[in-house]
Amino acid sequence: MTTLYNSETFETAYTATGVVREVEKFLGEADRAALLGQPRPRAYDDAGHPLVDVELVRKVINFGQPATEIIAVRMAESPETKSLQPGPVRFSGLAVEVYANKNGRLVEHWKAASVLSAASTRRAGESA
Repeated sequence: MTTLYNSETFETAYTATGVVREVEKFLGEADRAALLGQPRPRAYDDAGHPLVDVELVRKVINFGQPATEIIAVRMAESPETKSLQPGPVRFSGLAVEVYANKNGRLVEHWKAASVLSAASTRRAGESA
């Protein structure tokens, strides 16, 4: 079973770590062997934009204890992702897909359409 949550579910800003990683293209074993010692090719979305993972931190309760969890939001690279600084961040089109993998563990796959501007991450009355 797969459950998809959309951006209306997420009202608060998340905390970005400032780490933005290029997504590598998935390669089969034969392709990996052929590229041994060479940089792996990047993954692209359907529109031809390179994909990146934006790293976020969130606080969760794990077995009754507070914990910190690091998540990655996959999205197309943009000027906003290139200049992303640690701190609060909001996304447009933020969605998370939750499903059980073959071992029965719940897995979350986060994705977003874009990063909103830094000014839109502040609440009314907050200054820079």
